[in-house]
Amino acid sequence: MSIKDFLRPFTPKFLLELNKRYSVDNMRKFEFDKTLDVKRDIEGKYQYTGDLLDLFATNKDFIVHKWHHYIPLYDCYFRRIGVAR
Repeated sequence: MSIKDFLRPFTPKFLLELNKRYSVDNMRKFEFDKTLDVKRDIEGKYQYTGDLLDLFATNKDFIVHKWHHYIPLYDCYFRRIGVAR
């Protein structure tokens, strides 16, 4: 019996649900598709083509692909406070 199986009866239900929601398999859909460039990956997965994507995709100083799925979300929130168009 593994420690995980042993602890399961003592683990609160909400923690078990969080574990399912944030499992490695569930998070794979956010991985960067290295066969595409960043802009095409974001456009294809999230159907987003805003100004923030252009700024992100053309940046050459700090290249980050790990969390690029946040770009459409940032645009949504920045738009609300008048930062993005």
